[in-house]
Amino acid sequence: MKKLTLYTLLILFNYKTYSQSAPTPDGSTFTHEKNYKWGVGVQVNSVEGFSQYEKSLFDYSSYSILEFEWKNNSYSSGVRGIYRLNENTFLNCQAGTTQINLSSNSDSRTGSSAVPGAYTLGNSQITEARYYCSPRIGWEMRKSKFGFNGGFAILFTSYSDYKLEGHGNDYDANNTMVAYYKFHRTASGGYTTGTGAFAGFNVYLFKHISIGADVSSALIYYKLGSTITTTYEQIYPTGVPSNTYSFFYSRKGFEYSGEKLSFNIIYLF
Repeated sequence: MKKLTLYTLLILFNYKTYSQSAPTPDGSTFTHEKNYKWGVGVQVNSVEGFSQYEKSLFDYSSYSILEFEWKNNSYSSGVRGIYRLNENTFLNCQAGTTQINLSSNSDSRTGSSAVPGAYTLGNSQITEARYYCSPRIGWEMRKSKFGFNGGFAILFTSYSDYKLEGHGNDYDANNTMVAYYKFHRTASGGYTTGTGAFAGFNVYLFKHISIGADVSSALIYYKLGSTITTTYEQIYPTGVPSNTYSFFYSRKGFEYSGEKLSFNIIYLF
């Protein structure tokens, strides 16, 4: 976060020096895309990690999820709009979603805790949706078709309910299934908000098209959680009633978000 802020400040204090367009061979100035004030495009982002609240939910699972090997099918994408106040200063607003999807298969016969005899096979999945919006103001240093930019951002992210669900099969030493059960845990979502900095670059490939990337980080205030509900249901053998219990658990405070990398393609007009 500190390095990113220093890099952003360096851009802000020096953009006037480097923002002049490079002359073309005939002595003219490269200006074709500078006449466009507006830009719209799409972006793909790196997926940010779990907050302290979400990490703590792992400890409340019916068994230790931290020992699992997770397959990560998460993704993050969105749209962005740009308006240029002048040749070097721009406003930028981004909005989109991050879809968390982790899955894992477990086998108690493997790993450091494996013991001979009876064993358990299981499957778990974690899902969560995050929706973000981030208005920004930035400055760009231009050199011909290349531009380096930096600025400051406000970030707001809304979190859906966090869900952990799965099933398990218990076997005896003779490989006979003795129990089959399902579990489901839902934890209330919440929101985060804060301010931060970003820095990146653009390449103006064609008259109306640019591609670029930037990295951002922020100091955020988070308020996540309220009610956590867990249901345990035994399918086999039958006759065992399901067990549901709830309790209140939430966390709030300040923390630095992880560095978020975004790649974008913009149409200028």
